[in-house]
Amino acid sequence: MSKPAHVEAFEFLSEGTQDEIRDYIAFGLFMRSEDGWASGKARLPTDAEYRKYHEHILTPLERGRYRDGAIKVLEGFAASAIAKERADLLRYHKRFRWAGIVEGILGAFCWTLLLLVLTIVAFRGGIDILEYYKTAAGLH
Repeated sequence: MSKPAHVEAFEFLSEGTQDEIRDYIAFGLFMRSEDGWASGKARLPTDAEYRKYHEHILTPLERGRYRDGAIKVLEGFAASAIAKERADLLRYHKRFRWAGIVEGILGAFCWTLLLLVLTIVAFRGGIDILEYYKTAAGLH
């Protein structure tokens, strides 16, 4: 018993490749093409007519065309998915960027305030920090 025509068609389209997603999409494009051919008939085609259609259509050149079409479908899907998420990512990034700016300003302010407090405490304890800085810099 031979395999069903559609199984043979899928095996032909996926022959010699490891790219399953592309092959599934190429097979879907082939099925759409076959459906267009079958709907143009006055009556539903027989299995023999389907096999004959497959013999004429499924050539290495057509296999390449279906694979190229599948790649275009995947590229279109990827582009639309990226475009859809891009606006959300940019909106989140803008909010995140402002949070980073505020965090940096507050961090610098707190660090400066801490250094001033430590300098005042050291000065009241009899330690002149500015004199140590001058000595270390060689100004005195």
